[in-house]
Amino acid sequence: MCHCYPACKETFYKASLSSSILSQFYAEDHISMLPQGYGTVADVTNNLMVIDILFTTTQEVEITEVVSYGWGNFLGDVGGVLGLFLGASAFTLIELILFLVAIAWSTVKRLVTSK
Repeated sequence: MCHCYPACKETFYKASLSSSILSQFYAEDHISMLPQGYGTVADVTNNLMVIDILFTTTQEVEITEVVSYGWGNFLGDVGGVLGLFLGASAFTLIELILFLVAIAWSTVKRLVTSK
């Protein structure tokens, strides 16, 4: 099993195969261009082949990977989980501070008015 990163760019080609016997007319036309040893048309048709590589399509497909789970999502999820399990959030801490200030204010006010 390979733990490699995906390739940045990949090129795929669809291949198809077809074959036929080399035509006698083609062999007669091209026998003069061949090296020594191919003296007859039968030698050419029995021992040589012509390869044509054709693309089946001219379409190009581009696949782009985009990060859909960024830092903002990660921090939001971590904060949500912490808030769920700890039962505390920023608003709870602010409310706790306001509650303590209100208690301190009422205590100070009561002490000042009782003197």
